[in-house]
Amino acid sequence: MINKDWLKHRWFRLVSSILGGMIFLILIIFCISVKFNNVSEQNLPKLIKANVVDPSLVTQISKFRSGAGHSNPGWPETCRSMKHYVTVYDPNKKVQQNFDRSQTPAPDYAIEVFSPVDGKLSKSPTGEGDDQLNITVDSAPGFSIRLEHVHLDSALGTTNIKVTAGEKIATVWNTQNFDVSVYYHYFRGDELFSYFEVLPDSLFAAWQKAGATDVSEFIFTREYRDAHPLVCDKSRPNTPNFLDAAGNITENWDPENFVQLKPNYDSSGKQK
Repeated sequence: MINKDWLKHRWFRLVSSILGGMIFLILIIFCISVKFNNVSEQNLPKLIKANVVDPSLVTQISKFRSGAGHSNPGWPETCRSMKHYVTVYDPNKKVQQNFDRSQTPAPDYAIEVFSPVDGKLSKSPTGEGDDQLNITVDSAPGFSIRLEHVHLDSALGTTNIKVTAGEKIATVWNTQNFDVSVYYHYFRGDELFSYFEVLPDSLFAAWQKAGATDVSEFIFTREYRDAHPLVCDKSRPNTPNFLDAAGNITENWDPENFVQLKPNYDSSGKQK
């Protein structure tokens, strides 16, 4: 005969173990949440250790939360470009008109791109023949830097590549624009921040020398964008296109969306 007291004791131990495990799991999630919830635009680490490109070669750069290109929102925001399009030009390099993004530029057409942090790099395709690079940040767990429409240095490999800040990792075509975004990966969704919000003053000085005045000029605040909303279509849920007043798709390369660092050059890099 089975002892009923023994069964009750065994059942009690089983239930207690399950409840204890659940409580432990909840505590772990809570501790992680408390740690990561401290990240906001008012309290960001200055994690950039080297400029991703020589600021003296940048002609213009789109503003964070602009309406340029296509929407690239981060949690919990919608319908805004939360990255920077960086247009480069070196007068000492050749310019290839109508260049093919799928082709890696030869040295005399190429501008160098550098790792802005110490971390691990992985490559994935962009869908346009060039590369998207994701770099996890060693000094700031949860953060990563994403570079799009660049050409990875083929000598580096393709995944889990150890890179150091200031190391050449890729090239872009002279007069091309490429994308820079800062991600914070969290269970509720990826949050995005401006490159300039995590850039220390010592490195921003090079942007000032190139024509910038203050970090704020590179950023539309969330309050401003919420008060001046953009319109997006729904055909691409993650990166929808912007729509103009007539309902047509637009990439909206209007000057209002950009900081012009070299106003004496046009968008193709030619001097006016």
